[in-house]
Amino acid sequence: PSQGPYYQAGGGGSASTLMVAGGNARYDGMVATIQHRASQNFTFLANYTWSHCYDLLDNPGQFNTVAVQNTNNIKGDYAACGFDRRGIFNSAIVATSHFPLSGWKAFALNNWEIAPIIRATTGAPFTVTSGQDNSFTALGTDRPNYLGRNIYLHTHPNSSTGGLTNPNSLDVTKFAENPAGTYGNSPRNYFVGPKLFNIDSSFSRSFPLHEALALTLRLEAFNALNHPNFGNPSANVFSPTNFGKVSSAAAPRIFQVAAKITF
Repeated sequence: PSQGPYYQAGGGGSASTLMVAGGNARYDGMVATIQHRASQNFTFLANYTWSHCYDLLDNPGQFNTVAVQNTNNIKGDYAACGFDRRGIFNSAIVATSHFPLSGWKAFALNNWEIAPIIRATTGAPFTVTSGQDNSFTALGTDRPNYLGRNIYLHTHPNSSTGGLTNPNSLDVTKFAENPAGTYGNSPRNYFVGPKLFNIDSSFSRSFPLHEALALTLRLEAFNALNHPNFGNPSANVFSPTNFGKVSSAAAPRIFQVAAKITF
């Protein structure tokens, strides 16, 4: 262990890569769906997926990179997929106003359409790394020892507590450096980042002009509630300044307007 293996070592790009057979993945899931088919006024569709995905590594697109922590025990990296989302909820509604009215009331209240799309998911998994080479492999994939207690501090990324705008959300004291010549016991993709909740919606109105000629005005909103959806926190445990801090987020609310003439 003090010298490391004789393959996959560092050396400024002169490393050799060992490729072995036996990688595998597994997906278990259940999907529940409820649907109201198109009628005069609205359609509705909602589904919920409860699942768990396992693999040794996510497809890197190429095989000249190191992926596992211990090349002598690749199954030690068998864990949740990087894209694993245990719960996924989607819902779509299209509703149109058709009231039995006439005259100016019909013109003012009919032919409006609203179509929201709702998506909510659990958080994406992430791996806590050490950024050290205590395993003496020069692979850069060491993980620390996990002390087996809750690492979440339950702070919000925009919290003003203590004057911080980006506080640590993970407890660095729940990890310890793996001893020299050993591998850390912290599992791959064991921890879960922030949840996601998003609503995209459109609001439109069709104006009959003459016979088959009509004008449609449409307003669309992406992330209509301007709800912050944060990315996973920094997970290098031996960079305590950044460990547990969230530095990325999905796009804020965006509006766009369109006009269409049909004939």
